[in-house]
Amino acid sequence: MVARSDGRTLVVGAPGKSQGEVHFLFRSSTTAGTLFQTNSVQTMTENDNNTSKLGASLSMSTDENFVVAGAPSKCFQVFDTEHNYCTR
Repeated sequence: MVARSDGRTLVVGAPGKSQGEVHFLFRSSTTAGTLFQTNSVQTMTENDNNTSKLGASLSMSTDENFVVAGAPSKCFQVFDTEHNYCTR
């Protein structure tokens, strides 16, 4: 799990779900009790045998605009947290 310093964005890996998933959660306020809502879920499309484990590790860039998600059994993906798209 990684979070932006503004307290409004949380990125959570789910490596045990199918091939693995990376969930981007956002909330409108940092006020205590404000719930996070899932905005985007990224998965892998190249490997269909459930061994990739995408999201096993996560790291956020120092400018907090990119997240790197490890898939130790396949490769890695870089997600742009501002636009919610994936590049490899």
